[in-house]
Order: sequence, then C-alpha cells, then structure tokens
Amino acid sequence: MGEFMRLFLVGIGFVLLLGACGDSQPMASAPADGHTLGDGGSGGGTVDGAADVGSGGSVGSGGSPGTGGAVVVDASIADSASIVDGPSIADGASIVDSASIWDGPSPYDTLPACEPGCTLVEFRGALFGSGGRGIAVGPDGNLWITQEYSAYISRMTTAGDVKAFAIGGSVASGNGITAGPDGNVWFTDYETNAIGRIKPTGAVTEFPLPTANAFPDHITIGPDGNLWFAEGVGNKIGRITPIGTITEFPLPVELRDPSGIVTGPDGSLWFTSLGGNSIGRMTTTGDTMSFPLPTAEAHPRDIAVGPDGNLWFTELGGSVVDGGGRVAASIGRITIAGSITEFPLPDPSCAPIAITDGPDGNLWFTENPGKKIGRITPAGTVTEFPLFQDSDDPWSIVAGPDGNIWFTFSYHGTVGRITP
Repeated sequence: MGEFMRLFLVGIGFVLLLGACGDSQPMASAPADGHTLGDGGSGGGTVDGAADVGSGGSVGSGGSPGTGGAVVVDASIADSASIVDGPSIADGASIVDSASIWDGPSPYDTLPACEPGCTLVEFRGALFGSGGRGIAVGPDGNLWITQEYSAYISRMTTAGDVKAFAIGGSVASGNGITAGPDGNVWFTDYETNAIGRIKPTGAVTEFPLPTANAFPDHITIGPDGNLWFAEGVGNKIGRITPIGTITEFPLPVELRDPSGIVTGPDGSLWFTSLGGNSIGRMTTTGDTMSFPLPTAEAHPRDIAVGPDGNLWFTELGGSVVDGGGRVAASIGRITIAGSITEFPLPDPSCAPIAITDGPDGNLWFTENPGKKIGRITPAGTVTEFPLFQDSDDPWSIVAGPDGNIWFTFSYHGTVGRITP
C-alpha cells in the first residue's frame, strides 16, 4: 500500500495510524511555542437528481531542486473519454426539516475556549447520504461541500439550508473543492478518477484523468486562471483549464504522494508531500523544488496561505520512530524563501487535518481524531477549542462569507460553525 493510501485511511479511522487521541479536557489548551531547528438555520435540505429528503523551527532556506522540464500529458475533452453530465436541477424542491441544529456555546461549564462572542453551532444531519469531505465558498457566496461515498455535492447557505446535487453516478466520491475562475465550483472525485465542475444551478460535468487510479486530492485556483490539483497516488500535479483540457506534471520521488495544494504569494503552486515528507513548490511550467521538513515522518497534509504572507501547513505526525515514541502532530510554517518552522500541538496525538486562513488574522485547523478546532496566530500561539462531547471528528475547514469558520465532519452529515 502506498504512503498516500495508508495515510488516507484517516478518513475511515485515523486511529489505525495514530492510536487514540488523548482525552479532551473541557478547557482551552495552553499555547504551544515553536522550536528552533536551525537557520534555515434550519437543517435539512433537498436532493436533486435523487429524491427529496432531509438534507518553529527553522531549517535552511535552500531546498533540493526537482527535475525541470517535466513530461506533460495533455488530454483534451474530445480525446480523454466521455463527459458525464449531471441532471438538470429544478428549483423549488420541498425542504424537509429533519436535521436538528445544535446551537449555542459548548456545554462544558469550565470551557473558556469560546471566548466572549464565540459561539459553536453544529448542523447535525444537514448533509444527505454521508459525512462531509471538502468545503469551500462558492462564487455565489454559499458553502459547497463534497461528500465521501455518497455521489452528492451539497450547497449550504450560512443560514443552514441545504440542497444536494447528484454527481458522477453511484460510485462518485467527492474530495477537494474550490471556487473556479469561471463562476463555477470545481472538485476532485477519486472514485471516478476525474475532475468535476458543478454550476451554481447544479449541472455537473466530470473530466476523466489521463492517469488511471491517480486519486485526485486537493484542488485550487492557479495564478494562470486554471485549476491545479494534487494526484496522491499518481504522483503528479495536474492542471485543468476552465474548458476541461488536462495536463499532468510528474513529480520527483522526493515530492511523491502530494495532498494539499495552494497558490502562493509568489505566483507558484505550493503543495504538501506526504510520502516525501516535504513541502513542494512548482511553477506553472512544471519546474519543482523540494523543501524537506526538519522532523522525520511528520506527514504534511494540507496547506494554506497565511495573513503574514507565509505558507502554513498541517503535520499529521503519528508514526512510531526509533525508541518507540511517536512523532508529535504540529502546525508548520514555510516562508517563500523556504525557511521552515514547526509548532507542536498541545496534545501531540491529535492530528491536524485541514487548515485555512481566518477572518481574524489567524489560521484555523481541524483535529481528527481529537474533536477540536484549533487556532494558531502568526506568532505560533496555539489554542484548541473542544467540540461537543458526542461530536464526530472534524475534517475540512474554510472561512465563510459571513465571517465565521465552517467545517465538515467525517460522519453523519454534520456541518459545524464557530465564531472567531
């Protein structure tokens, strides 16, 4: 089993890799400082296309160069296989209020985590069919959510109203998702091995990848007006134009098993390498550079641009190393020049999965397992916010258009909201 697939089992039980996360205490965790390592609404909704239902440490700034002039594989719409078009979406389907809303601050009386004005809300059962996966703000100002193993993408208003749209047939399983430059929402589908496009009306088109079993993961808008995505098993970075032309750039071995990807302030694509234990940088022409992490077996996963102009990423940690200890879970920061700082979490066994730039000048991340939402300041101070005792484990996270932080859960169709 490849490194990417082994780590992807987090989605169906991350405890297999990490062991049980420590018991959550009903209080905010003490801040963790970085270490220096060198220089370096109503719930429920409607379903269309189915039935109406309820819905630090610095390391040196240098990195090892990758092989330039990567081989490019082009697949035009006409050549790459048939395009799967979703059903037309009719408006006005009935809304069934079958999802309860868990509102108000956390019930832990001793929990100071939600500071004055901070409120935690969970919309339980909001998603049809399964738990949420990726979450993004669409061009229409709504939240768009991929769902694992359910063949649906859901659109959710900030008031909690949800509509689900069928995608790609019964085996589809959406993963990464982002707003596109063309006014549509784009997503990855690892079950059908395709990149998908969904219009605000719900009409879906999927573009099959040239590489079989590539396992497309995260996706982002590139600096060139195209969409860029990571192929976790294909060991490539992909590019798709708004009309559907796909190009793939093979990665060197030190950048294998890519996962998270984002456009950096320098106009390059920055991504995490799970198997290479590195942060990668790629130009729009395919040239790469690798920045190895100072901590072995750190397992970097997601990456985002911070308010300080640096790249911030999650480190799952968890591997057993020599001596029997486990690598601590951390949040990492890398400058454009390549200097890396790592900030261990207060509970080193609670793995951070996804990270996003928040509206308050901080970065926010999910902990799975751990049942916590974390916040890290640009200076590296970490605060953790425990969720409800019977919550599922959170997965993806995004800053919403309403100034709140929104996140998905692995199971039971729950979507959460926390006010910074």
